[in-house]
Amino acid sequence: MVECTLTLAHAVPYSQVALQRRIARSRGCTTSGRSTCVAPHFRPQRAKLAFKCHAQSGTSEEGQPEIYQGMFGEWSVDAADEAEVARYRAGLTIAASAAAIGSLLGLVGGTDGTLGRIEDLVAFVGAAGLGVSLYEIHIYVSPLKKFVQGLWAVGVLSAIILAATHGDAPVVHQVVTNPVTVWGVGPLFAAITGVAFKEGMCYGKAEAAALFFVTPTLLLGHLSGSMPEGVQQALLVVFVAIFGVFAARKFTQAVKDDIGDKSVFEFQKLSEEEQEKKMQALRSRM
Repeated sequence: MVECTLTLAHAVPYSQVALQRRIARSRGCTTSGRSTCVAPHFRPQRAKLAFKCHAQSGTSEEGQPEIYQGMFGEWSVDAADEAEVARYRAGLTIAASAAAIGSLLGLVGGTDGTLGRIEDLVAFVGAAGLGVSLYEIHIYVSPLKKFVQGLWAVGVLSAIILAATHGDAPVVHQVVTNPVTVWGVGPLFAAITGVAFKEGMCYGKAEAAALFFVTPTLLLGHLSGSMPEGVQQALLVVFVAIFGVFAARKFTQAVKDDIGDKSVFEFQKLSEEEQEKKMQALRSRM
């Protein structure tokens, strides 16, 4: 992210020049000719605008890492953290792009035949991107992170089983024409809902909240058969649009936001004995 600032460069005020000219007159110097009584550097100067940009990162203006105070001590953003966040955001972008491409192909050309096979390929690429994001996502509660990852795994495995057992029809076509298959691939979309919930709770983003509600509404409407096909298609377009905005806006955040409190994750990596020593050291400072 780039931050730009507009500053006004220093200029010699005209009042100061007028004062110097009065002093020159009092000394008998002329001001109409080329007098040397008033030094050149006291001549009026126009103010200049300076426009400077710099990328927002985890470093200060002096190039040193920005230090943040966490629950279990100070921490900073390093190159490994930046790489993790980059992979997390890239995975979401791939997943959102795949959802948009696959939905467009399905709505325009259907889900059967060769086009359906292409849509399957796009869907699996998107699922892989989401898997990368779920691997890199920072969630303080480890069991919750593993649960969301488990949902993703169940959904992908179900899609693979559908592809292996019903090779005559694309997976996407099976899901569209046979709503009961949502029980199998649905957990994959539940994982998207989990990511949206995490982002919404942490940052209060409107698109995260919208994605959290739209995704299950679309799936349940298709599964139950209570939602007309036209409404499902419209809601699918809404889902794709929100998912795209959700993924794109991740790149507007500072890297430290996607890391969270790094000191918590570092504390969790310690053994019980090391955690106890860490807690004692923190108590002694209070």
